[in-house]
Amino acid sequence: MNRLVGGVYYDAAGRPTPALAAVEASAAKAQGEAAARNAEEKRIPNCSSKWSLEDGGTVYCTAGYPRKVRVL
Repeated sequence: MNRLVGGVYYDAAGRPTPALAAVEASAAKAQGEAAARNAEEKRIPNCSSKWSLEDGGTVYCTAGYPRKVRVL
């Protein structure tokens, strides 16, 4: 039977190494950044716009209702 006698993330006794702690810290930081990005995306709706000389401009947002844009 073969077995691993130590490696990058666990030592020969099965204890976590500093490399594993660094990976776990990096993953936790990434999860926090993703949560912050998702909260920001929910706060500010994604919008698109359409403009023509005849109709003027309209802004369409994911919030669901179009808004008229004043033509100057």
